[in-house]
Amino acid sequence: MVGKFYHVFLITGCLVTGLKDVRVVVPKAARKGDSVVLRCNYDLEGDPLYAVKWYKGRAEFYRYSPKENPPMKVFPIPGLSELHVDKSRSNETQLFLTSVTTSLTGQYNCEVSADAPSFHTAIVAANMDVVEVPSFPPTLTGIKSRYRLKDVMRANCTAAPSKPAVNLTWGLNGENVNPKLVKQYRQVPEKHPDLQQSMSILEVPLRTHHFRAGGRLKVRCTASLYDLYWQTTEKSVEQEGRSSEPSDNEISTYNDAKWDDDDYDEDYDTTSNVVVGAFPTHTSNESSSSSNPFLSSLTVVSSAALLSSLPFRFAAL
Repeated sequence: MVGKFYHVFLITGCLVTGLKDVRVVVPKAARKGDSVVLRCNYDLEGDPLYAVKWYKGRAEFYRYSPKENPPMKVFPIPGLSELHVDKSRSNETQLFLTSVTTSLTGQYNCEVSADAPSFHTAIVAANMDVVEVPSFPPTLTGIKSRYRLKDVMRANCTAAPSKPAVNLTWGLNGENVNPKLVKQYRQVPEKHPDLQQSMSILEVPLRTHHFRAGGRLKVRCTASLYDLYWQTTEKSVEQEGRSSEPSDNEISTYNDAKWDDDDYDEDYDTTSNVVVGAFPTHTSNESSSSSNPFLSSLTVVSSAALLSSLPFRFAAL
C-alpha cells in the first residue's frame, strides 16, 4: 500500500522552559470508513502534565487529565454525531478515530498544558481531508480502433463520482501528454449531489511518432486522489493504411520524436463528432459494464453541442 502523507506542525520551546517541542501528526487525507490516528507529541521537561485537549475547529471533543477520575473524557459536538473516539486506543499522546466520514474534514487542534511550576500551554493545529474515492476506474470513450496519420483523435475520460473530484491525467505510449491538448471539466452529479465528478477531453493530431513499431498507439487515462486512490484505464489503437512491417525510418522517427508545440498549431475541425458523457461496455481489463450503474450505451454528439446537450452543466477548470 502506498504510504500516507501527514501534516506535521511543531512549536519549539526556545523561549520557555517546562513545555517545548509540541507537534501534531495528522493524516493529510483519510479514506471514508477508515480508522485514523491523530498524534500530539510534546516535551514537558520534567513538569507534570495537567491536560491534553483536542478540538475540531473551536469545539472541544476530547480531554485527557491524569489527575481527574476518570482521566479521559469525550464530549459530543452538536451536529457531528459521526465523530467516534475509541477510548481503548486513545491516551495522552494519541487520539484514535473510527469509521471516519466526509463530515470530519477540517482542522484539528491539540492543546497541551503543563502543571506547576511552569503552567505553560501550547496549541498546535493541522487539517485532515476525509475523502470518498470513486467506485470504479475511469472510463475511456470516443476512441476508434484505427486512425490514419494526421487524423485528430478525440477521447473522453470520465471518472466516477467522488469527494473531492479526482485528478485526471493522460498518457500516450507511457509518456505524459502536452497540457495544451487537454480540457478539464467538473460537475455535480444529479443522483449524487454531495459528490463531484471529473471529466477530461483529449484532442491529438496524430503523427508518425505516435505509433510504435507495428503501428500501435496506447492511450491511457489515470484518476488519482491524494495517495489513497490511483486507477488507470488503457486502450490501444492501430495505424490505418500502413504495412505490417514498419520501415527503419518510421522506427527512428518514433524513437527520436519529442513533443513539439508547433505540431498542434495547425487548424483542424473542432466541431467533428466526439463521444461525450457516455461509457464503454468494457474497460482495459475487459470487465463487463452490466453491473455498473454508471455505464450506459455510447452517444455521439458534436463537440459544439457538448455542454448544451447534457442534463448537467460542466464547469471548465
